[in-house]
Amino acid sequence: MYDCEGMQDVSKLIQEESIASFCSSIRKLEKASAQIHTKSASTVVVDRRLDAFRIGLSALEAAWLGHDFPYAKQQAESAKAVLTGLLPSLRAMQIKLGASKAQSTLLERRVTSLQYAINALQELCETPKSP
Repeated sequence: MYDCEGMQDVSKLIQEESIASFCSSIRKLEKASAQIHTKSASTVVVDRRLDAFRIGLSALEAAWLGHDFPYAKQQAESAKAVLTGLLPSLRAMQIKLGASKAQSTLLERRVTSLQYAINALQELCETPKSP
């Protein structure tokens, strides 16, 4: 089990919203992957993102809910890189949408949850497993 000390100061509401956001993203990526598979198109990008979101969700659950983190350090580092790579495009969409759109709240939650997952993955990569 890992101890992500820096993550413990996050409010329960933000924790719940972040986990829900990750679950929503995973569902959307699973649908996209299934649709791409039926069209026999390349699923590399979607599958890589899906894996990264699953690992990120596991990191959040390890940090906030005390769940085990079953992934290797290399997998966590890879997921962190993929999730970090998504932030610039999401931030650009935030600027485009502005504060007045209904979608901006969901987008803000997605960015926030990504940032927390990236932080959790960073801590998990730096912290040795406790016995």
